[in-house]
Amino acid sequence: MSKLSVRPIGKYGGLRMTYLKEHRPAMYHSLVVSRELDKHLADIDEDATQRRDLMQQQMLKVNPGPDKATDMMGWIQHQNNILAAIDEIIFDELIYT
Repeated sequence: MSKLSVRPIGKYGGLRMTYLKEHRPAMYHSLVVSRELDKHLADIDEDATQRRDLMQQQMLKVNPGPDKATDMMGWIQHQNNILAAIDEIIFDELIYT
């Protein structure tokens, strides 16, 4: 027996699957029939996660925000705002296309 490598679908892969089911059913069924759905979703999740991490680093260089040690709530809010902005870009470019 050979071991199959299972790649996680993750947050972005799950969002992509929901989008395909609800808005692109022909593409969804084509991926299911060709047995490419899991690979497609894992690829999307991997690409989106890598893009999120890179964009977060770049945005924090440009706009570092408050010091975590002195203003924890401000730092958390800043991080959440950056991640929300990044998610909007990722959704537009990778998930909902």
